[in-house]
Amino acid sequence: MKNFSIYFTKIFKEWIIYLGFIPALYDLLNTYLKFNYQFPKYIIIGFPVVAFIYASYQIYLKEYLLRKTLEKKLDGPTNYEVKAILTPIDFQEEKLTKIVDTTKVDAQKRLETIPSQMARSYDLNIQNILSSFETNKTIEQYNRELKDYEKNLVEIINNTENCKKEIMEHVKEYKEKFYKIKFFIKNIGVISDSEIKIEIRCCNDNKVFEENDIFNYDMNLYSLIPNLPKEPEKPKKIINDLINSTSLNASFNSFMTQRDLHSILPQITVPNAFRKGLEITEKYCFAALRNLHVGDEADIFDKNLILLKEGEIKFEVTVKSKESKKVLHPKVIVEFGSEKALLFNYKEN
Repeated sequence: MKNFSIYFTKIFKEWIIYLGFIPALYDLLNTYLKFNYQFPKYIIIGFPVVAFIYASYQIYLKEYLLRKTLEKKLDGPTNYEVKAILTPIDFQEEKLTKIVDTTKVDAQKRLETIPSQMARSYDLNIQNILSSFETNKTIEQYNRELKDYEKNLVEIINNTENCKKEIMEHVKEYKEKFYKIKFFIKNIGVISDSEIKIEIRCCNDNKVFEENDIFNYDMNLYSLIPNLPKEPEKPKKIINDLINSTSLNASFNSFMTQRDLHSILPQITVPNAFRKGLEITEKYCFAALRNLHVGDEADIFDKNLILLKEGEIKFEVTVKSKESKKVLHPKVIVEFGSEKALLFNYKEN
């Protein structure tokens, strides 16, 4: 009886809304349009009956669809929504081209102040002194280095425009292929869940990798900027103490490289109470979440990930959990962010 009362109340509320149509139309015709129109008696009597039947149908349809939805949830109480949020990358091409221009200016300044080549007999006294000791290089070697140094500076100056053009071409290519990506999962079921194992596979030759690995995919625009060469050092006497000091430092550095630094540095462990497992490869990503309550949403991997787009963006997802009666295959909703994101190696120092 109580359920019938609730059902009839819903019909009555819907019916009242439809009944307002006739008075509203009457006011429009007579008050605003000055038609002085009178509705026939059969409309005044028949419209409420039709409105009641239509309201009953609408409420029945809503309740029927709601029932089907609840039955489906009870049949599989766990359900998930997976999203992939793609963000375009800001490669800061304007900043990179300015660095190229600055490099050109620095090269021009160095070219203007480049030292002259040493003559073979530029100073007999110094020549004799140098010949009495072991030197780091000969005059001929220094002159060759100086000539190569000048040549490299000229090449940097002459190739400035080509360098900027190459950077812009690479940026155009990268913008179409590389995106920052994050995967989110939301519990849209009717019960909380635990021990959730999520597998995501890339389709159509697309790849996902960690941001730290971008150099493995030739995505380093700074490598296109020419480095100013170092001015060659003039010939000079080698001091034994310097040799010993250099050898000592080299030995220490070699020792520190070979030694396990973990044994001498304090270890800091960062507990990860939410994720029990994590694996990321080009074609396959896996994470195991400890729990997810109804309505909660979580970043699946909590990593800075990059998507290399080779075809249509599509993913296949498999979700297994403690409360699931079957393996779930939720469809991935792909969304594109509007704001651009910086890569870690393109941020300002």
